[in-house]
Amino acid sequence: MSTPAVTAAAAPATSGQCVLHGRELRDGTVLEHTSRFADERWVLTPAILQRHERSLVLDFTLLPAAHRTVARELFCGLLSGPLPPGLPRVSITTIRKIFTAVRYFLRWVAGRAAGDPPHPAALARLRPADLDDFHRHLVTTTRARGLRAHYRASVRLFWHYRATLSDPLPFDPVCLDAWGEPNHSARGENRTARIPEPVMGPLLAWALQFTDGFAPDILAAAAEALALHNTQLNVPGRRLRPGVLEELLADSEREHRPLPGFRGQVNATFLARKLGCYPSTLRRSPLLAAAAARTGIDAGTYLDTQVGFRLDGRPWLDRIAYSNSGYDSLGTLARMLQTACYILIAYLTGMRDSEIKHLTRGCARCERDSNGTAYRQKITGLAFKGENDPRGVPATWVAGHPAARAVAVLERLQPPGQPLLFARLPYREGTRPASSNAALTTAATQQALADFTRWVSTYCAVNGRADVIPVHDGTAGPLTSRQFRRTLAWFIARHPGGVIAG
Repeated sequence: MSTPAVTAAAAPATSGQCVLHGRELRDGTVLEHTSRFADERWVLTPAILQRHERSLVLDFTLLPAAHRTVARELFCGLLSGPLPPGLPRVSITTIRKIFTAVRYFLRWVAGRAAGDPPHPAALARLRPADLDDFHRHLVTTTRARGLRAHYRASVRLFWHYRATLSDPLPFDPVCLDAWGEPNHSARGENRTARIPEPVMGPLLAWALQFTDGFAPDILAAAAEALALHNTQLNVPGRRLRPGVLEELLADSEREHRPLPGFRGQVNATFLARKLGCYPSTLRRSPLLAAAAARTGIDAGTYLDTQVGFRLDGRPWLDRIAYSNSGYDSLGTLARMLQTACYILIAYLTGMRDSEIKHLTRGCARCERDSNGTAYRQKITGLAFKGENDPRGVPATWVAGHPAARAVAVLERLQPPGQPLLFARLPYREGTRPASSNAALTTAATQQALADFTRWVSTYCAVNGRADVIPVHDGTAGPLTSRQFRRTLAWFIARHPGGVIAG
């Protein structure tokens, strides 16, 4: 086996060097405040430019101590160092995936070095037979062929970056006879499973039901809840205005409406938000205790918004709860409405998940003819795939009326001042204002899709409806964001001339 000559070594990284110095950073990020070579944990978040991506970290304490230096050298090269001939600069997300594969390999090397008999611990002392053993270990322990290929490609980086590593791999693994695997998978066909028609039909129908039927009630409840949520309870000098508590309690007693409850007690915090006073003031009031004895305490806390939309001749929901979780809570309903809008936009425009997550207020526009008649809806956003700019380039999609209506609903669902349509909502459980991703992650959306179908199933069971979203043939897995674009392409191709149109 011939070994190509190693190129001249580049200058080694210094302990104080910022590892993201060669990367474009988020607006407002100061390079000097980012991770340095000697740090045990490298925070990659400042170099993640897409707003729906989550925080990423390289934690070198997870690697065997003997290999942490060479691992730092490798990942410093991947992030910002000089590129070996023919290798592109990979994305931050890919680098984090490579870290997982490198950790797997280095732990395997360290485990063999501590075994009986011991094997070489230094990468520079590994022989072809050692990597043959690693290949057999992969085949035995890792079922997915694609994952095994990713692990082998990550190991090969210790050869590609050999000029900048203190402990490089001494030979190219690709030259080994047993290093690769034959690929017998079909080529040329998109392997993403489409959403079957028995699932897509009810899914689309319920998404439309939310945006066109349930949305006004949910949006009204959201506006009421946001006003309550924004009420400052700790303002010095704030006092209970005379007569307002008596008036609220009289209205409750006259309407035979129990007082709002939380864990079996009167929800004094909720009432304090409505009255603009300290919760402790209400808890000490004998009027509140006396009223609770007369009218009772409700099982939960519900908003004043009245449900107006009627389904099958009756209100679609009795009340909307002022809480984060629960079948009839505003937190759940707002999240389901946002998910319904996602379904309509994803399926009716063919946009990718990253493109949807960067939509902002005012992105939809209607084109009209000289008579003022609307003839086309368009949505403008950012495209990422295949583009050279990691921040995305402007792009426009033709959209149907339901998708444009979904944009209008999202503009009302998000609080004023929030430009992103798919930012996390303040009405739901698990809100983390300090999260690095301004928009929902792909994983969060796929969880929301599963919760949407589950909510519909519960709603149909409670109300005796038959239009549940089925699990097709019992074989369809959870819905993913990629399936909507795939399903739309399949639908277009099935029509006469559809392949050309697609």
